[in-house]
Amino acid sequence: MREQKTNILTNQLYDLMEKVVEAENLKKALMRVEKNKGAPGIDRMQTQELRPYLKEHWKQIKESLLKGTYKPTPVRRVQILKREGGVRELGIPTVLDRFIQQAIQQILSPVFEKTFFYAFYLHIYVYSSLSFELLGSYIYLLCYFFLVLVQQ
Repeated sequence: MREQKTNILTNQLYDLMEKVVEAENLKKALMRVEKNKGAPGIDRMQTQELRPYLKEHWKQIKESLLKGTYKPTPVRRVQILKREGGVRELGIPTVLDRFIQQAIQQILSPVFEKTFFYAFYLHIYVYSSLSFELLGSYIYLLCYFFLVLVQQ
């Protein structure tokens, strides 16, 4: 039974990742990252360099995402001075990782915004095994990048 649930969850994750790597979703994610700009990560790649990089390397990146073997790059550590003294640690992900995070967020947020809207604002608390499996998928995909990076 546990193996069957694991297979169902694996299939759901794969289906979600298929949606993440769809062309329309990726275009929106790329436009969002380019619009936001932001500081380069540890690889020093600028946002304007992402599009040509993806044209050359997307096939391998997509394959690793679908197989679950993609490994985010460690973040670039920066210290920002606080007004009241001391410093704040900041981790800056690479432009590629921000792009992938954005693509994942665009697919998963609408699913869970509906779920959490009903659960928290309408006080409907329905906890089925399916919703927990979806929640597990959401947590896995979103935290995958962050947990790997925190451990490094």
